Amino acid sequence: MSDRNNRVVARRYAQAYYNLFGDQLSIADFQAIQKAEQFIHEHKNIISWLKVPAMPDDIKLSALVHLLIKEHAGPQSLKKVVQILIQDNRSFLIDLVLQEIADIYQERSGLHFFTVSTSHAISAEQRDAIEKFLQSKKTGAVLKQQLVDKDLIAGIRMQSNLELWEYSVRKDLRAIELSLKNSKG
Repeated sequence: MSDRNNRVVARRYAQAYYNLFGDQLSIADFQAIQKAEQFIHEHKNIISWLKVPAMPDDIKLSALVHLLIKEHAGPQSLKKVVQILIQDNRSFLIDLVLQEIADIYQERSGLHFFTVSTSHAISAEQRDAIEKFLQSKKTGAVLKQQLVDKDLIAGIRMQSNLELWEYSVRKDLRAIELSLKNSKG
């Protein structure tokens, strides 16, 4: 199955899950789902392991429930979507399904969680100014976390699952590099 097809199928599972359990999800659940998805994304071997047909379903279920619910404090309702994915031989889609659940949560709740990366540590006043900027650009914007990224070179990057604003020397250098490549081509 292609990546595009996988995403479409994952979206359907996520929508079914959200239709059943969405009204029970809290912001803490949403954040736990995002953390679990990020963990799986960073540890690609988990997906490879889920594709092994000889691996018993009960072991897959036990491992995923432990990872999602116990390790990452996800909602108990995730067990149901995991069971269905395993039953349908699509457990390898779990990271995409989690990502789609998080996207649907943001879409339907009207909240947009942003991670802000800066080239240096910022003060509380600067953080407040960033929050005001995000809220002026996007109704329901919430500053989820702030990180220091030295690679930005005197800049700031504000990113959600769906949007990105970046003002940095690194961005300007990428734009110059791209224009030089295009002018040579």
